Amino acid sequence: MDYTMRYYFEKKPKKLENIYDQVLTRLSKKQALLEKEAPPAPVITNNLWKGSESFAVPESGTKNPGWFTVPIKDTGNFILSFTAVVFPDDQSLNPKVTVFFWHNDSSRTEFRINWPGNAFPKDGQMHNYSLTKRNTDPIITHISGWLLDSDPKEGRWVKHAKIVNIALRRVGEK
Repeated sequence: MDYTMRYYFEKKPKKLENIYDQVLTRLSKKQALLEKEAPPAPVITNNLWKGSESFAVPESGTKNPGWFTVPIKDTGNFILSFTAVVFPDDQSLNPKVTVFFWHNDSSRTEFRINWPGNAFPKDGQMHNYSLTKRNTDPIITHISGWLLDSDPKEGRWVKHAKIVNIALRRVGEK
């Protein structure tokens, strides 16, 4: 490739410019077709998430697990979605997201219904996540959890991760 580019650049620059224009035209046509076929990104109008749509550590605290709590009023299916990256130098043990429905009962104890969790790979790549859970208990008052939970670890250590595009929505029937 280098040899061919050098040849055309030095010996036939007009031909190289012509080839470049043809390639650009083809790529532009393909891009237009893809944009026409791809459905538009959905606009989340019923987002229950009222906090910041992004969270990063160590910027927000070296070990901050990203606690959240969102009040809810209805039963139904709930979806927590976000994009996350955990960097290879993250020092936490088993980074994951932890989510649960909860309410306080009259004995002042907390009642929880856990959602299925997701472990995060420490690969430095952005991954999209979507966690879903149905709430059938009308007594439930909140969805809470930790965006960047991890197993306990002693000593000095630092998390290194970023979570963006956080959305929580209720879908379907009551």
